[in-house]
Amino acid sequence: MLSRADGAAAANYVTIDELRITTGHLVVVGRTKTNGAIVEALVPAEEVKVGQLIRDANGWRAVTTVTGPEYARDGTFCPLTLSGKIAVNGICCSCYTTSNPPGRAVPLSAPARLLYKMSAKAAQLLSDTMWDLRTSRPKFWSRTVGDQPILGLALAF
Repeated sequence: MLSRADGAAAANYVTIDELRITTGHLVVVGRTKTNGAIVEALVPAEEVKVGQLIRDANGWRAVTTVTGPEYARDGTFCPLTLSGKIAVNGICCSCYTTSNPPGRAVPLSAPARLLYKMSAKAAQLLSDTMWDLRTSRPKFWSRTVGDQPILGLALAF
């Protein structure tokens, strides 16, 4: 499932080693505790620094390069997974952003995740019917006042 898929969207991006990602996307980083154990944390991509630990297919490793931010029209895509994690170019990322953090996204997506567990086909059909991937809003979200959406139904006759 996708919460956003807009190949024409412009955004600010950073590149973390081989990963090009929007600045507000939350990346899985490792923090070393005093006992040597590594604990996962989610940080905005724009805050990842050279030397910080990230996870790839081989385990934890230090970031070697960070470039950006750079404004570009590379599109924005936000897949949803049952675990909340996804590998992009071999690097472990999350399905969350600074505007849609886990504390908000997990409870709000619980019904969709439950439906997906019961029937992936039914969940995709509902998503295709109700969700506008270009705007990342329900299809019936029709207007805004300032930045705040006003619930309105778009009726087609």
